[in-house]
Amino acid sequence: MGQAQTTTDHDVTWQWTKERDGGSSKVTGTEGNDGEGISLVAFAEADDWLTVVDREECFQTIEQRCLAFLHQDETADGKPSRFFNFIPHHG
Repeated sequence: MGQAQTTTDHDVTWQWTKERDGGSSKVTGTEGNDGEGISLVAFAEADDWLTVVDREECFQTIEQRCLAFLHQDETADGKPSRFFNFIPHHG
């Protein structure tokens, strides 16, 4: 497996996502008291468990929850990787 990197730069996150034909989504039914759901990048059309949201809404939620984007650019064999996660960020 290739090396993973972490960033809080929204432009880096968005570029990585778009290069892999992804987009911003919210997991349906995860809205809390703040009205925000779990935001993520997705690589498929929205279905029962995903709601497509605009980039700004997605990143606003990520910032409110103090998350960083953990991602892998390439797999060990040099192919584009879709591995990612949002992890707590304190800083």
